Amino acid sequence: MDSRRHRHRLRVAIVAIVLVAMAGYIAYRTNEVHQARIVHTKQLVATVAQRLEQRRLQGLPLPANGTELADALGGTVPTSPWGRPLSYQRLGNDFTVFAMTPWPEVLVIQYDSRDADGVRTFPF
Repeated sequence: MDSRRHRHRLRVAIVAIVLVAMAGYIAYRTNEVHQARIVHTKQLVATVAQRLEQRRLQGLPLPANGTELADALGGTVPTSPWGRPLSYQRLGNDFTVFAMTPWPEVLVIQYDSRDADGVRTFPF
């Protein structure tokens, strides 16, 4: 009887260890994917910002809104890895392009043409 109880406890302990290890691996992979999405979004924001800066240097007007932005970019506004189109705002002769990550780690990934720092990331 003791032997049977001991084996049962051992099986329960092994299952618990396996479940904890799996949960840790899933959390690690989820964070890894999230970080890759952040990097990709920074690249998207930088690419759109570069195209708009080139447009401005050529003496062409900045897009006034999202529809004009889509036209300036060849028909569509790129979407972030979270499925939302990048946001754009014209500020007179300047502009911002940005995206937000979803909860739980809400970050703003932004390029502001008034700021010399390029693409910045900061918590919301």
